[in-house]
Amino acid sequence: MKKHIHCLFVFVLVISLFACHRKSKFALDNNFIPEDIRGTEATFKANAGQVARQITYDVIVKNNNPYDTWTTTCLQGFDRNDFVDEIFQSIYDGKLKAIDYATDKKLSVKKVRALEKEILKIRNRIAKIQFTEDWYLDTTNLTMQKQVHSMVLGYEIYNDSGQVRGYRPAFRIDFNNR
Repeated sequence: MKKHIHCLFVFVLVISLFACHRKSKFALDNNFIPEDIRGTEATFKANAGQVARQITYDVIVKNNNPYDTWTTTCLQGFDRNDFVDEIFQSIYDGKLKAIDYATDKKLSVKKVRALEKEILKIRNRIAKIQFTEDWYLDTTNLTMQKQVHSMVLGYEIYNDSGQVRGYRPAFRIDFNNR
């Protein structure tokens, strides 16, 4: 009887050890982690796996509805004007390149300036940003990093009564192909 209890104890111990070592459903493939992320933290490098490649999503960055307290709360830490001004200034300084959303061709600084004039006060109308990113998850420390490949600035378009009807892409910025 004692032998059976001892065997049962060992069996439960072994099962418990395997059960506690939970395996992640994300493959740890460091070959696809970009160099700038790989070099930032050794533990992240050792434990991270790519969970999204070229994921694209929209972010509303301007709240036009004063009753939408959720969006107001979400944007309280974001200075849209400074961000948009910095993007435009970086384009004008030649640090970033604007890409035509429809044709995939580089826009000259002159064309971006003309676009700003054509679309009256475009900077004030930038209300949506579409990001394309890769996401990495460190399954041991449960931390996440993102690498932004590009963003598209979207400006508001209005209906006849002056209300926002939707958004149009102004241009795309590619961060890894400067």
